[in-house]
Amino acid sequence: MGLARPSSGKGAGSAAPALLAALTLGAPGALSADPVSRVGALPETGAVAVLDIRAEADCLAGSLPDARCLPAAWMLDDGAGRAIGFSQLRWLLGTVGLSGRETLVIYDGAEKPTNEAWAVAALVHLAGQAEVSVLEGRAETGRNGWPRAFSREQVFTAPMNLAAMTLDAEGAGPTVAALSDFARGRVATVAFAPET
Repeated sequence: MGLARPSSGKGAGSAAPALLAALTLGAPGALSADPVSRVGALPETGAVAVLDIRAEADCLAGSLPDARCLPAAWMLDDGAGRAIGFSQLRWLLGTVGLSGRETLVIYDGAEKPTNEAWAVAALVHLAGQAEVSVLEGRAETGRNGWPRAFSREQVFTAPMNLAAMTLDAEGAGPTVAALSDFARGRVATVAFAPET
């Protein structure tokens, strides 16, 4: 672990036109109202933040340009198959320099995005991330990813998307499958336990 990607202050939060079009149009056959979109390629600009959710060692060894390394396992409790709480999630997002205003692309290194990629995308969307998409297909990885910092580099200040959440007093938080379904627009809301 070390320092998160330094902020250049240039273009933060504004997406390239090609990515905006992809986010608006989504994948063929997808509804434009889906909370998370798919993109087939990254634009050649520094205006889009990339969150590499592969194992930290893989991300650090080689990732997309200026990708932030935050493994899915840190956001999804592998043992219980459930999401971590929002206070922990928002803290983690701040340790990789995200404020919630950026356009964020989730990269998992798979040919087709995994359920974990969709679940992480749903979580960051619900946490308040402005624009979220998943990258379909493998991408050129040659640069080292940026590890998270020991403390927040940025305070994640985006308001949470509360309208997309319901209370599940009996449950223990959403599963990866439930979050994945939400990200793909298959369900309108996600149920969270009170402590989440």
